[in-house]
Amino acid sequence: MASRTGSFRKIATLLVAALSMAAVVSLGHQGLVEVVRLTNQKNALRADIILLLERNHRIMSEIDRLTKDLLAVEEVARAELGLAKPEEIVYVFKSTPSSLDRRGSDAGQRSSSKNQD
Repeated sequence: MASRTGSFRKIATLLVAALSMAAVVSLGHQGLVEVVRLTNQKNALRADIILLLERNHRIMSEIDRLTKDLLAVEEVARAELGLAKPEEIVYVFKSTPSSLDRRGSDAGQRSSSKNQD
C-alpha cells in the first residue's frame, strides 16, 4: 500500500507542477495571452500599412497628374479654388434645400462661361 501512496504523490506532484507551468506559460508576462494580443496587433498594423500604401499610391498618382497635365491643374483650380479665366463670367446661384441632388451636393450652384477654351 505504501508504494501506491508514493506513486499517487508523485503523480499528483507532477500534475500540480504541469498545471503550474501551464498557468505561467499562458498567463505570464510573455505568456500565451500576450502572444495572441501582439499577433492581433501585428495583423491590425499590417492592414493599416496596406491602406496607407494604397493611399500613398493614389496621392503620388495625383501629384504626377498635376505636374504633367495643365488641364488637371485647371480642373482643380476651378473645382476646389473657385477660380476662373479672366475673360469668363461666373454665375453663382444660391441653393435651396430642394435643389440638393441625391448625393447631398449642391446642384444649384453652377458656373457658366461666355467663352469656353
